Amino acid sequence: LSKVGVRVRVKLRSLPYENPTAAVVSSHQAAPAIAKRLWITCEARYSPDPSLVSEPVTQQLRELELDGFRDAIVLVQVQGEPTPDWLLRVDLTPSHEILNERARWGDVDAIARVLNKALADVRVGISTAMLKQATLHLTCSWLPSVARRADTQVAPSLESVRPIIAQCLDRLGPQGIHHAVLYGQVPNQSDPGWLEWLNLPGLTHTALCETPMTLARRGDLDAIASLLSRLLNPDLDQQLATGGIRLKILPKEDLLHIMCDAAICPDQQQVGGAIAKFLKPLRLSNIRGVRVYGRRAGQKRPQWSYGRDFVRRPRFVPEASPDFAATEALVGDLIMPSDESVLRPDLTPDDLKNRWRESWSAIAQTIRTGLVKSQLLTATAETNAIVLMRSP
Repeated sequence: LSKVGVRVRVKLRSLPYENPTAAVVSSHQAAPAIAKRLWITCEARYSPDPSLVSEPVTQQLRELELDGFRDAIVLVQVQGEPTPDWLLRVDLTPSHEILNERARWGDVDAIARVLNKALADVRVGISTAMLKQATLHLTCSWLPSVARRADTQVAPSLESVRPIIAQCLDRLGPQGIHHAVLYGQVPNQSDPGWLEWLNLPGLTHTALCETPMTLARRGDLDAIASLLSRLLNPDLDQQLATGGIRLKILPKEDLLHIMCDAAICPDQQQVGGAIAKFLKPLRLSNIRGVRVYGRRAGQKRPQWSYGRDFVRRPRFVPEASPDFAATEALVGDLIMPSDESVLRPDLTPDDLKNRWRESWSAIAQTIRTGLVKSQLLTATAETNAIVLMRSP
C-alpha cells in the first residue's frame, strides 16, 4: 500500500474463535476456542476504493499463513478524520482447514488435493479422481518429474501408497462416500498395474453414510451450508486465496435467511438467484421462502437483499431483519436496531399489489364516509355507491 501513499500500523489481541469453516449456521454454534485477531490501521490522504484494494489486501494477508490468527480487521482512515472511512474483515482461516472442510463434505477436487499433499513425500500424486454413486475412484501416478525417468516405468508401489491414502481418508471421513478404489498407473499405459479396494468410514458410521444432498433435503443446515458454499465458490483456488464467499444461515419463522460476504460484495443476481434455485427443489419442511443478503466482509449492514417465496406468503406485519449472531468478536455482523426503518425483502410483487389494493380500498372508504357525513352525497344501499344530493 505504500505505492499509493498509505501508511500502516498493526496490533493484535485475543478473541473467541468460532467456527473456522467457510459456512456457519447461526442457530447452533459450538463453544468457541481462543485465537488472535490482527488489527491493521491504514492512513492516507484519500480513501482508496474498496473494490480496488480489498481483494489484493485479503490475498496478501492470507498468503502469510499466520499461525493462531482467526481474522484481520483492516481499518482505512483518511488523515485528520476521527473515524475510519471503511473497514474490511479478512478471514485468516488456514487454507488447509478450508480444504479439509470441503473434503469432509465429499468434494472430490478437495479430496484429491488433500491426498496429493499427503503423497508428496513418496513422489506420487492423484492424476484422476471421480465419484460414482458412493465409490471414489482414484488413480495414483508418479509425479511428472519422476515419471520421465527410465527406471520408473512401473506403477507406484501399492505398499507405499495404500497406508497413506487409507489413513487420510479415514481421518477425513468424507460424507456419503462408502468405498474407494485405488488404481496404480503405469507410465504411458492405459491399464493399471494394480487395483485396491478400501472401505471408508461412511460405510459403517451412520452419521457419515448419507450424501450431503440427502441430508440437505431433510433440512440439515450444515449440509445446506456446505453445498451452498461449494456452489458459490466453484473456483477452489480462488477460495483458498481469498477465503471466497462466506455464508451465515439463520432460520427464522418460515424463512431461511442467508448472509453472504466476501472481500468484494457478491453479485446480487448471481448469488441470490443461485441460492433460491438450489433451495426450492429441496422442499424443506416449514420453510416457505428464502431471504439472501450480500455485503463486503466487515460491513455492518447488507448492500443488497434478495427474496423469493417458494409458496404464497400473505404477510404484511413488519418484522425485523435477522440478527446474525452479532458480537464484538464478529465485527460487521448484521444488526438492525428496532428504531430504524427495516428493509422488507420478504415481500413479493404479489404481496405489494395486494397491499396496494387494500390501502386504496381503505382510502376510498374514508373519502366516501367523509362525503356522506358532509351531506353533499348519499350512499345507495343496493350498490354501496354515492350519489350527489340535490338542494331543495
